[in-house]
Amino acid sequence: MKTLKLISILFALFFFTSVYAVNPTDESAVKQVITNYFSGIDGRNSDAVKESLYPDATVLTVNTIIDKTTRFSTDDIISQLKKGTLGGWKREVNISSFEANDKTAMAKIEITAPKMKQISYLSLINDNGIWKIVSEVSLITRNSQ
Repeated sequence: MKTLKLISILFALFFFTSVYAVNPTDESAVKQVITNYFSGIDGRNSDAVKESLYPDATVLTVNTIIDKTTRFSTDDIISQLKKGTLGGWKREVNISSFEANDKTAMAKIEITAPKMKQISYLSLINDNGIWKIVSEVSLITRNSQ
């Protein structure tokens, strides 16, 4: 009886971890979308950014340096990149935490530049086999180094 319970528990654990875990290929694809997004912003590559974002994506930035909260749509971001009023920065971008399943993912991104620090939280979805960012919420503070 104990053996049957143990086997049942092990099967259940295996089943649930395999159903809800992201496979390594998807993890790599999600992280590549994140990299393309931030590299695209820093390089003012509107095509790379547009490809990374879901059409109705929203970016909310809380900037404590200028005491302003700003909401951007995908169209706003693309327009500002094309005008040169967004991006073009040199900063270090690191994925500090990551969690995903087969349809959704979350990531915490830590960004540093000489004068600022940024923490961004991204939500992503698997849209017909293509990972897209649906939201970003960021906090920007002064870099006290």
